[in-house]
Amino acid sequence: MVEEVLKNIFVIKVPLPNNPLKNLNSYFIKGTGRNLLIDTGFNTKACYDALTSGLNKLNADMGNTDIFLTHLHSDHTGLSASIASDSTKIFIGETDRQILVNFFHSGYWNEVDEKYFALGLSREELAENESINPAHAYLPSENGKYTGIINGFEFDLGHYKLKCIETPGHTPGHICLYIEKEKILFSGDHIIFDITPNIISWDHSNDYLGLYIDSLNVIKKLDVKSAFSAHRKAIGDCHGRIDELICHHKDRIAEVEQILKDNAGATPYGIASQMTWSIRAKNWAEFPVTQKWFAVGEALAHLEHLRHKGKVNYKFENERYIYYMNFA
Repeated sequence: MVEEVLKNIFVIKVPLPNNPLKNLNSYFIKGTGRNLLIDTGFNTKACYDALTSGLNKLNADMGNTDIFLTHLHSDHTGLSASIASDSTKIFIGETDRQILVNFFHSGYWNEVDEKYFALGLSREELAENESINPAHAYLPSENGKYTGIINGFEFDLGHYKLKCIETPGHTPGHICLYIEKEKILFSGDHIIFDITPNIISWDHSNDYLGLYIDSLNVIKKLDVKSAFSAHRKAIGDCHGRIDELICHHKDRIAEVEQILKDNAGATPYGIASQMTWSIRAKNWAEFPVTQKWFAVGEALAHLEHLRHKGKVNYKFENERYIYYMNFA
């Protein structure tokens, strides 16, 4: 489905079959010189057919179109190399670009598996997850040429000038696009109106949940009239949703803290199993393994936020990370 949401700005609904996100909103902006396509969908036939069908309906010429990827996840980057022409430039935040190029090395995913084993997943769960997790099952071609950009970079399309605003949290280098004159925001996965963006901890060095909340407050200071999200409902109330997301994570932090008080020495997997999730499963045992993987990453982000606040700490024992309250 293709819809013109503002003058010369179109949304192409790209379905994401068997995925709780349901769809990707890919945005095509017609410029006076070159055009810009924002995000692309998984590297699958279903996504390819939907995206190319939408582009054809718009008579889009990829020879005259560049691609901007809000962040490194495969539902955004997957088709970038497949639909790019020889003259297409593929832009992504430099921080995410550096991580994305590592995705093409098997050693990277082996390290990820070892990390999640240490967080509490079993070898059997990791083996099942390996072939079906969209994080690496639907990656773009490793032949893609990605141009890294930083905060403040601008796309001048003639009708519109889009400024890059770094919003780390969902990924380390997530970027939103802001059109100041028309007060338009393309929020990627930073702000989604129907569901809460997944926040994971990428390492123990940074507080990614804290970064995400800080980034929400950066966007909250902007004058936004029209906000366009990457999933589900395309258009929503930017500032109202920011307040909801901050409140959600405040409640989530309190929940994790209480679970840990009652379960000293728990792994992030153990904490995640007791958290409240909006998913169609009777209990933790019935969670699809990929959703467990994402849930454990999110539990870790909240634990690490509390650790950076000095409230909790962890130990590495018997090949597992175990967390406990810091009462000192």
